[in-house]
Amino acid sequence: MIDYFSDIYFDKIFLTMDGISLTRGFSVLDDVTARIFRKLLEQASQIIVCATSSKFGKNAMAPFGPLTIANTIVTDGPVPTDYQAYFDGHGIQVIYPEY
Repeated sequence: MIDYFSDIYFDKIFLTMDGISLTRGFSVLDDVTARIFRKLLEQASQIIVCATSSKFGKNAMAPFGPLTIANTIVTDGPVPTDYQAYFDGHGIQVIYPEY
């Protein structure tokens, strides 16, 4: 299944995460999803991570990669200050609605 993506290229991919940790990076609930996401990374020019603010500071079962793999984070509200500082320091754009 994962080899299916070898001949497909993406300008942008949108990935959802189950955990976002400063120390462990991005994580998802199962290893199969993690393997598919890793393959998609190889085929994409821009990585956009979509996650609710509740995912920050959480770890899921299967580690996926460091936070620096993302070009953009889309979430539902402001991220914790330490995460925002990390993203700013690594040139990762954070987008959320302003109420």
